[in-house]
Amino acid sequence: MTLYRTLYAALTCDHCGQARETQIQFRTGRDNLEEYHQGEAIPDDSILNPNMRYSGQADWYCQACTIQRKTAALAAFYEALAGFIQQGRLKVQKGGLFKRAFTPEQMRALGHTRVQQAKATQKAPGPLFTELADFELTWDDNPAFQGGPAYGLFIENVNDQIAASLQAQGWHRPSLLRDDLEVYLDGNSTIQVTQAV
Repeated sequence: MTLYRTLYAALTCDHCGQARETQIQFRTGRDNLEEYHQGEAIPDDSILNPNMRYSGQADWYCQACTIQRKTAALAAFYEALAGFIQQGRLKVQKGGLFKRAFTPEQMRALGHTRVQQAKATQKAPGPLFTELADFELTWDDNPAFQGGPAYGLFIENVNDQIAASLQAQGWHRPSLLRDDLEVYLDGNSTIQVTQAV
């Protein structure tokens, strides 16, 4: 596992515009979970090189907006599943002796329940495709088991639908993480962050 360093700095949420303290992770190659605060003076004997800029990664959104975006993605996920079932491209079955395929309406109802659960707990849903761990999938009449070619095509198509839905709702970033930041030491040997050009 690769370790990193963390810089705490004020960044603006890309969705709501609120400033909030954000953890920016960066690596120097010799890291052990060191933590800094923007503007902190760094001693001359530090591993941080004043002539270097280190690539940084942080969340695009504040915690509240991250939960909203993940919940919107969850709703779009189930709507995409229902749409593909309706088109006849996807078949979702619960295992067991008497397998019955989900109808589009049943998939939408399941999605509605999951979205309401996420909203009630105010916690971000986990990875979307783990929602289907207990189901058997068929994509374009091919078994869609994890790691198989049909599963890859299924994921690609569903992700395209989710991205289009999120874009239409005003979520313009394809990822929750931004990697356009640079951490550096300024002329006064204080640690700073800027957007990479």
